[in-house]
Amino acid sequence: MHPLVVIPVFNEENTIESLINELLALGFKDILIIDDASEDSSIEIAKKLKVETISLPFNMGTWSAIRVGFKYALDKDYDQVITIDADGQHIPNDIPKLLNGLRKGFDIVIGACPQRANMAKKVCWWLFRKFSGLKINDFTSGFRAYSKSAFSKFSTYNGANLEYQDVGVLIMAKKFGLKIGEVPVEMKSRTWGKSKVFPSLKSILRYFLITFTIIMVKGR
Repeated sequence: MHPLVVIPVFNEENTIESLINELLALGFKDILIIDDASEDSSIEIAKKLKVETISLPFNMGTWSAIRVGFKYALDKDYDQVITIDADGQHIPNDIPKLLNGLRKGFDIVIGACPQRANMAKKVCWWLFRKFSGLKINDFTSGFRAYSKSAFSKFSTYNGANLEYQDVGVLIMAKKFGLKIGEVPVEMKSRTWGKSKVFPSLKSILRYFLITFTIIMVKGR
């Protein structure tokens, strides 16, 4: 069975069509769009392209949307899930690299592009490595592959339902005994909008404080 490609979407009408078409052209036909209460035409575009869609009743955040995708994957008996952002930064051609990481025995494989980070991100990532004990180069990449063992655990674990899922999820993966790996990928520059994680210095500080609390609560 092909992997299920899960795409959480919130107001991505400018990029979602080209991403879906690129995935289909590469042979990834098992695509699930989780619309996180978009206020634009994202869901209408996805439906027009005849891919599976689920619309959430209100904005629940990226991780909640992804967990809906995990539950769908379990229900449909998929063995692998790929998560990819809808903003056009991730390159579908790199999906085989992530799948190869799963074949090597990893439960979560991150498509890492640390060179995209500005100084603020690099400082945050260094702090995350220091306090979490995770040897991860790119904490905030949403371009990931999950084995069935991994996504089945996260589909039922409500404690991972966090506003900022990136580091918290990886900390819980470590506690679950899941193997985490990274593969280098390229990422495109954002052509419109701004980062939902690091749009400003205030958001960076808030992100770090929330994540630091997660690390202290969950333990190393």
